[in-house]
Amino acid sequence: MGTTPDKQEKKSSTPFSPLNIIVAVALIAGALFYIQPTAPLPTDEDQSAILFSLSGKDYRAKDLPFKYSQPLYQIELESYRRRLQIISTAAVQAYVEQQVIDTGESREIILKRLFPSQAPTLAQINSFYQQNRTRIRVPLEQAKEQITALLIAQEQQKKQAQLLKKLSSLKELSINLPSPVPPIAELETQGAPSKGKSDSEITLVEFSDYQCQHCRDSYQALTERLQPYLNKIRYVYINIPFNNTEISRKIAAGAFCAGQQEKLWQYHELAFTHQQPLTEESPQFFAEKLQLDLSRFEQCSSSKITTETIIVSEQQALESGVTSVPSFFINGRKLLLKDLEADLSRQLGQAITNLQKQTVSN
Repeated sequence: MGTTPDKQEKKSSTPFSPLNIIVAVALIAGALFYIQPTAPLPTDEDQSAILFSLSGKDYRAKDLPFKYSQPLYQIELESYRRRLQIISTAAVQAYVEQQVIDTGESREIILKRLFPSQAPTLAQINSFYQQNRTRIRVPLEQAKEQITALLIAQEQQKKQAQLLKKLSSLKELSINLPSPVPPIAELETQGAPSKGKSDSEITLVEFSDYQCQHCRDSYQALTERLQPYLNKIRYVYINIPFNNTEISRKIAAGAFCAGQQEKLWQYHELAFTHQQPLTEESPQFFAEKLQLDLSRFEQCSSSKITTETIIVSEQQALESGVTSVPSFFINGRKLLLKDLEADLSRQLGQAITNLQKQTVSN
């Protein structure tokens, strides 16, 4: 949320009022009201708009390779979120106007009652500044007014979201905005390293590179975070030399060959814990540490089948629209994660809940 104040705004003696904040609150931090639209789920017909025709054949999003349908979906999703943001803000304002008519009270009184505003404490301001100082880039005193405004806006946003949720639960509000349907990648996971429930209907796939810093961060986070889910899901790890360096390829080959001797996950741990620095000699070091059959390991590392396996993984990543690592998929649906740990836990929990609902209904 760390907005960079390039220049000091002229200080105002007028306190922030809910009336001024209500329209701007969702825009200040690019935040969204997370209220679930109550429109019917999109059908195939809703998603069947013809994108182009070629030689008498019509092409729709579902007819395109995943590497094209996924970015189209992401554009539609961003548009959907922006529209939902505007509609939700408009719904709050419409409710306020309705209350003015129904109660005869002034708009200011109603806003203060619905969204009581309280200035943040100095501790809260300082905490926000410390968390975002690399992006704020000005002294605290210079940024204090803008931080205060943002924290008030965030608090107002929470209260407005709570109001929308309450109105929706009371059936007084329905937002009729169908969300876009994500495309599904057809991922081949047979033979890939996996953990968890082998026959689970929920499969989490991670594309990763042992030489990637963010992938190491992901490894550290998932080591503990995934544990509670492994009795319900299947986790599949697909390593690709995304950095396209000789080191990445050698480490990837070593991982495959360690797997041939049933030591993939031990190699996996060594590769990430010894990432700084990985070298072309690292696979040999890991093999010795794991007491692998070194002759067999060396033959495997230079074999044609190992090279072909890595190429197949790279091709699958390319066709699946993997443009960065780590990338995650749940049952072929690419996850868009801002906060890896929180967002991944939420999405896994939602997938498990949805599966349980389907099981009950069947």
